[in-house]
Amino acid sequence: MAFKRTRLWISVFLIFLFCPQITVALGNMTLALREPLPYSIDRDGTFEFTGDFLIYQIDDEYWSADKTPRKLDMRQDHIVRWQSMAYEEGNPVSSKTIMRHGADIYAGSTSSRDIQYPVGSSQNPYSTLEQALEAVNEVYQCKLHLVSDITVESSCSLYQDCTIDGGDHTIIFACNSDLFVQDADVQFELCVLKKESDASYNDRIIKADKSTISFYDCELYGNFLQTSSMVELKDSRLSFTGGGLTMQSKEYSVLINSSNSSISINDSRLTCTGIHATAISVNGGSCSLTNSSCTLWGELGRMVEASGTRLSLYGNTFTGHLTKGDGRSLYIDEICTVIQDEDNSEVFD
Repeated sequence: MAFKRTRLWISVFLIFLFCPQITVALGNMTLALREPLPYSIDRDGTFEFTGDFLIYQIDDEYWSADKTPRKLDMRQDHIVRWQSMAYEEGNPVSSKTIMRHGADIYAGSTSSRDIQYPVGSSQNPYSTLEQALEAVNEVYQCKLHLVSDITVESSCSLYQDCTIDGGDHTIIFACNSDLFVQDADVQFELCVLKKESDASYNDRIIKADKSTISFYDCELYGNFLQTSSMVELKDSRLSFTGGGLTMQSKEYSVLINSSNSSISINDSRLTCTGIHATAISVNGGSCSLTNSSCTLWGELGRMVEASGTRLSLYGNTFTGHLTKGDGRSLYIDEICTVIQDEDNSEVFD
């Protein structure tokens, strides 16, 4: 038994040593191995084959090993196939579909799946959001349609511009899952993002870095055990219009936590519950809140906590049900700039 354990740990060590593409999800202790594709393609359709000791084929062209960059017509889909140069009978051929710019991708659990159609089509949608986002990451400016409620079981990433049309469906995040948006412009429409987590560490639903995230007529709901920020922003932009953000945590709860980012919230509802409840925490950047309502429940709390930030507040209603504290909507430092009108109102009890 000891010998078997030794071999197992040696195998794990070799995997980490020779496979830099490994990602580790510590929350649920899973390993995900993703083999890199032997080609790259830019947003303008520039294709370059990068595989060594491989030949490849695009659509019905002749097989080639040419690594000269070339432009593909991204108004249509393309199929890339590749195999070893050491050709033998029965040599396996790998393939991947490069979808056209602006492609429509579908995901959701449905009984009407038809395997005669390509995976990700309306007739044969992806069954998990993780699979769908892998496809989205290979397409420029696509639209992802949800055909039903769908559950995210693990942490996943999004680094291509896209629109996610929820169709009034719900994206349910499991305990150890979240969405990381990197260098992308992502728009959510008509969907609910929901997470109920009993994790004992700091938790969240979305984290964005150098990205733009827009929500239109969406609802975000979070129920957490520990200190949590439902949306985390770094060097990013957030726009939220015509919906609601609601969360509760047994400790410190923050709806939006941002660093050097821009926040714009219009005609929306913000509700935050916790021992220390804060709707928006901003460090640097700017925050605009217009014609919206914000409600806090707990012991201590602020509508906005800001440091070195430009705040614009117009026509908002702030309500605090707090058992401790001094009953003020804002906490700002001396280098903040605050612009607000007389239509803002606040009530604390």
